[in-house]
Amino acid sequence: MDINSPPDVGVIKALALSNLPLTGKAYEFGCGTARNLSAVAKKFPSRSVGFELEPSMIDSAKERIKQRHVKATIVYQDVLKKTLRSNTVSFAIVGTAIYWPKSVVVKFLNSLWAALLVNGVLHIEFSTPKDSVLKSDFVRYTCLPYPDEGYQNSFGHYCGYDCMMDHPGVIGASFWTKDEVHQVLGSLGGIRYVHQHLRAWNQKTTEIDPDTGKKTQEKTFRSFYVVTIQKVG
Repeated sequence: MDINSPPDVGVIKALALSNLPLTGKAYEFGCGTARNLSAVAKKFPSRSVGFELEPSMIDSAKERIKQRHVKATIVYQDVLKKTLRSNTVSFAIVGTAIYWPKSVVVKFLNSLWAALLVNGVLHIEFSTPKDSVLKSDFVRYTCLPYPDEGYQNSFGHYCGYDCMMDHPGVIGASFWTKDEVHQVLGSLGGIRYVHQHLRAWNQKTTEIDPDTGKKTQEKTFRSFYVVTIQKVG
């Protein structure tokens, strides 16, 4: 997604909810270019915060916020180390869960759910088993199956946080079936689905050989299950 990519459909639908609480914070965990955060910030001016660990993305996010003339803060912070206080968040977007083992995702979601106000919104994306990253060199050669009780297709980076400088925010990967997504979200208790869809596309990336400087372009098939839910009382 580049700086001009539009916000997700689920985010737009959630912002139109008549009972959305407007008193809490709006967070995007792994904000990237702030394509979602910039839309949310119109509804939550001065209370919107994006968290990101990739410097180039932080620059893009700040530029987008400036272009959209909205008020939001972009913070360099590991979201797994952020303390979330109960009943303080109105809108939460999670784009980093694809880089975590499944048990880490579940633990974070439980903490985030407690932080959400009643009628607050959670928007989150999960990689599916059709995502080609499951068979990528990253998973095959730098990750190990994570000891998640009862979960399949869950991996941890073999050196964890020791490689944060090389892979900021990436501590593994997880790939979820639709049934697994609904099971995990359903376990949070008291949810209403606002929107859900499968997003699949061919992602083009350019790699530069450090020895020759030659550029090569690769295509990666991405497959995400994107879900927007509202917390009911």
